[in-house]
Amino acid sequence: MQLNRRNVLTQGAALASLFALPAPLLAQSGRARIKAVEAFAVRSAVFVKVTADDGSAGWGEAGHSGGALVARLINRTMAGDVIGQDVFAGEASWAKLFFEHDELGPGGLVSQAIAGIDCALWDLRGRLLKQPVWALLGGKYRDSYPVYGSFSIDTGDSGRMAPEAAGRMAAELVG
Repeated sequence: MQLNRRNVLTQGAALASLFALPAPLLAQSGRARIKAVEAFAVRSAVFVKVTADDGSAGWGEAGHSGGALVARLINRTMAGDVIGQDVFAGEASWAKLFFEHDELGPGGLVSQAIAGIDCALWDLRGRLLKQPVWALLGGKYRDSYPVYGSFSIDTGDSGRMAPEAAGRMAAELVG
């Protein structure tokens, strides 16, 4: 039986198995260190790249609003908080980022920045272990997912999209 949250909760797996790391994680843990964290603000998105000391890299997205501010927060402050940390110490990295910056506010820019770094670290772990992230998170839950589309009404030049233009954009997503 594959150990995942659903199986543990519904079938009452032994408590000891909750704390056991899969063999590939045990073999890798403690070896890969975070060498660099970089954020790149582009129109309507912020991308985060986390590079390990072996040159492997993972990518994450840190939201779509406050781009330059989120990128600056990551590049000037948060990167230094996690450089040198074990790539596989996800909880410790997340907690350090959160508790170092919680006075800036637990939502908004701080949450977006932490999420971008966290997603990039998950991607990096998957690449190092040659596993998809869904497998690291407990396995596949379903084979298909409903699709949705969304877009920002921000035009990127401090303006807002007119309702008619938003309607056309929505129709394109459906069509």
